[in-house]
Amino acid sequence: MSKKGVLIIFVVFLLALSFTSARNFTIYNSTNPSQAYFSIDGTTGRVGIGTMNALQGLHVIGNILANGTINATTDICIQGGICLGSVATTAYVGTVNTSMRYYVNYTNNTMRQYVDAKVASGIYDDSWINRTFYTKSQSDANLTHLNATIIQILNNGTYANMTNISYMTGINFTLQNISMRNYVNLQNTSQNYLINTKVNKSGDTMTGNLNLSANVNLTMSGGNQISSNSTCIIIKGPTSRLEIC
Repeated sequence: MSKKGVLIIFVVFLLALSFTSARNFTIYNSTNPSQAYFSIDGTTGRVGIGTMNALQGLHVIGNILANGTINATTDICIQGGICLGSVATTAYVGTVNTSMRYYVNYTNNTMRQYVDAKVASGIYDDSWINRTFYTKSQSDANLTHLNATIIQILNNGTYANMTNISYMTGINFTLQNISMRNYVNLQNTSQNYLINTKVNKSGDTMTGNLNLSANVNLTMSGGNQISSNSTCIIIKGPTSRLEIC
């Protein structure tokens, strides 16, 4: 057969091959012909690595190692969880079952606010409550030094001193005791307890002892007042007065 005849037969073979199998391109495992290593779907343009039935533009069965930058014009969505490492901040997606802190900085008044709070998940009792709330203020060019305020509630009826904190008088707040624990309310660190009481939950009625330090007045609704000094306890009503010395 002449060279021209061989060439014609080869061209016819290529044309026949293009109509039957050139639409898809697949590379199989040499030791396992049923396992595809690499495939290109000529109809959809999808590329499969480790599969011959690519479901997306690039479908990979197995791990992907990227030693460069992955660029995307839209968001990259990862289903099944995200694990980020070797970055400035590690992000965890899941249930938070430990303590957390958030930091807010207002540059206008140079005010920094810290809040610490424990977060619990699952079944727990109220013994986990141990929260500290406070603010810290500093002076700036427009404002004089501002006294910071502090409200600290601990579940054991005690308090802890914190440095660089100034106390402001005249703080008003409402505390609802629903766990039948001791709470301490302090006006500042140099004074004695303003109120140190243990109450039992019984509607709007307080049962138990209410201890007042010397020279403290307790005014109740209806004009009644209880005051104390170093020697006497004075109970004053709208029309009568009782002194116990």
